[in-house]
Amino acid sequence: MLIVGLASCNDKKNILEINTSSDMTNHNSILFLVESANVPILEDSIELERFLTPGQMTFAFDSMTDNNFDPPVFRKLEYKDYGTIIKTKNYQTDLLLLIDNEKRGRFYSFTLNSYDKDRNKVGHLDFASWTDESHWSGKINGDTIVEIKCDETDEQRQFKISENGEFIMINTNKK
Repeated sequence: MLIVGLASCNDKKNILEINTSSDMTNHNSILFLVESANVPILEDSIELERFLTPGQMTFAFDSMTDNNFDPPVFRKLEYKDYGTIIKTKNYQTDLLLLIDNEKRGRFYSFTLNSYDKDRNKVGHLDFASWTDESHWSGKINGDTIVEIKCDETDEQRQFKISENGEFIMINTNKK
């Protein structure tokens, strides 16, 4: 497990930032975090059950065949745990990566998942992604404000993480 970033909630610096730079020396870029960071794939159901709903678990281990690869059979979806980003007395927020191998090209999606003290999911937010259609970057500042931006449309969204871990939209700017 890799913890990408932690900061106290009154720290004004960014707790986490994932950008859409294609520069592989930029350690905050999606491409670097997915293609260069040494984070293992979650391989068994016990690991995945911590993050996925029962409905998602029904297809989490589906495989596909493509003879252009060695080995030719591999999982359609791969998940990687990037660790706990925020932990308070009321909740914790984890960063999870989904790689969709069934799509042609790159399909990477980072999500934020918040859980209460009993590990019940209280929030989910698509945080940053890289697909053939769009590139979304995200950051969380020390006031637990989440900012998400789409490169192609300049659409911006802001969320506040509540004291219980919920993601509450506070602003959206669609251009």
